[in-house]
Amino acid sequence: MACFSVARAVLVRLLFAVHGVVSIWRLATVTDDVRYWYLASVLGLYLFEMSITLGKKRGKEWKWFCPSVFIYLMCVVPAIWFLELYEMDKRIEAFDAMHEYRNVSELAKEWIMEERQENATKEDLHASLGTVLGVSG
Repeated sequence: MACFSVARAVLVRLLFAVHGVVSIWRLATVTDDVRYWYLASVLGLYLFEMSITLGKKRGKEWKWFCPSVFIYLMCVVPAIWFLELYEMDKRIEAFDAMHEYRNVSELAKEWIMEERQENATKEDLHASLGTVLGVSG
């Protein structure tokens, strides 16, 4: 029975570590920044925690605190957080580009509407376009 507890403890920590490495790998590939691999240094704590759990507790988990889950969260939560920040920056850039396009289309619409005026001369239209562009920029 103790062998089963030890195997289960090792399997859980191995799955946590694999998921942590996959999340850090995904972050590094999406952002094209290898500096995020420093988050994997937290996984070294698994060896320390596993040696204590297997040596002293014989594979049984702690009663009130689970260090393996805490170490897992220390690895995965920052990776997910950085991924969300990266995605938010991409959405903000896309929104800014869309907003810029909307501004240009509004300017063109105003200029075309002013162009429809029957009594406007060409110089008046160019002056109004310059005014509209000057106000928007």
